[in-house]
Amino acid sequence: MGPDAHTASLFPGDPLIDDRAGIAAATFAKKFNQWRVTLLPGVLLAARHTVFLVAGEDKVEAVRAVFHEEYDPKKFPLADRKRGGFGGVVSG
Repeated sequence: MGPDAHTASLFPGDPLIDDRAGIAAATFAKKFNQWRVTLLPGVLLAARHTVFLVAGEDKVEAVRAVFHEEYDPKKFPLADRKRGGFGGVVSG
């Protein structure tokens, strides 16, 4: 998870967040000015367990928001803590 809560190269507001049918796609990360390949939400959300490894003080606000704000897939891609099997490892 990045400081903006992006996950698997799916950045907040990316239209690919709504794709539940595809497996993978190329996506352009404007923030880094580069193309990336990502698994799409349908594949990632089908996992029995999801674990986020988050390291760095620059991500503290994103982690706080994921655990304390209302889930919004456009803001917190794939971080639906109400879905079974959601967990995380945080190192600051």
